[in-house]
Amino acid sequence: MALGFWAGVQQYDVEGKAAKKARQDRLDAQLTRTKEIVLPELIKRMDTRRKKGKARDARISMATDDFLLSRTTAIALERSGQLENVIARVTDLQKNEKLNPEYLGMLDAYVKNKVNSNEELTAAIEEGLGGTSYVTEDEQLQGLLSSVSATDESSFNEAIKKLSPTMKETLTDINPFDFDPTKGQKISESDKRAIQSRLAVQLEAILDIDRINVGTGDDSYVAFDNEDANALLGKITENIIKYESDLGYTLSRDTLVSEAIEVMEGLSPALMNKTRNPFGSANENYGALWAKDNFADAYKANLMDPDNVNTTTIWESLIVPIQPQPGPPANPAQPGPQTNPALPGQPLD
Repeated sequence: MALGFWAGVQQYDVEGKAAKKARQDRLDAQLTRTKEIVLPELIKRMDTRRKKGKARDARISMATDDFLLSRTTAIALERSGQLENVIARVTDLQKNEKLNPEYLGMLDAYVKNKVNSNEELTAAIEEGLGGTSYVTEDEQLQGLLSSVSATDESSFNEAIKKLSPTMKETLTDINPFDFDPTKGQKISESDKRAIQSRLAVQLEAILDIDRINVGTGDDSYVAFDNEDANALLGKITENIIKYESDLGYTLSRDTLVSEAIEVMEGLSPALMNKTRNPFGSANENYGALWAKDNFADAYKANLMDPDNVNTTTIWESLIVPIQPQPGPPANPAQPGPQTNPALPGQPLD
């Protein structure tokens, strides 16, 4: 009976060890399958993240080193998802020698002003790019080696955890900055002539000033047959170009020209209301040079709210009636020689 008992114990032990080995073999096989599924995908994601990080760093370097944008602007545009398009746009314009030399400076000032005037945006930019939240390539290699050599699920999961981004906090979303991505091209002399010609043709009847054709061929353009009126025309053209280049305005050139014409349509009615004389009358106080000096204010007021502004009212606010200058005082009548009432005709002593 003793032999049978010990034989049973031995058999139980053998079966237990066999079961334990079978269970371990299943766990090992399961871990191997997990590694075969997880590691290739993890390596792919790590490679993608690494490439994106290098591309991101390259864009930042190009923006700051080549384009001389501030790091604040570069990070802001990268975080808003706009830096790549800005780089492509500027590179293309540079290649074709069409980049407005003032564009990058205007872009830098525009973005920095937006950041500095918004506390939440400033805080978001101070978060940086999140680059320090990712494991280094050496740490990735060590993590991969640890995950490959892991002998159980616990050590494998720990190794995988070390390979993942160690983000302590989620980066704040930054909405795209509101500027026209097609801007940046310099305005050529041909562009200026085209704008001026279009204005002259459409303003001829509005201002009651004759127009003339100047030059020939590609250098030809339309102007007014009046020096002061041409100065006004130049000022209008200058303002259209200014706002076409301004990053804070997304209006097209056609719209800017139309708005300028609308402003000029309100000039003569305003003068009639305030001075009883239309534009172009003999009243030189409110002629073309006066309109030239005040156009920028009228145009800006209209662009601030183009759908709700009466351009006649705008001009009326700029018209200050000229007070007539008083003439020299009249000479008082000189008294004649006083006479002695007692002796008519005899002067007083």
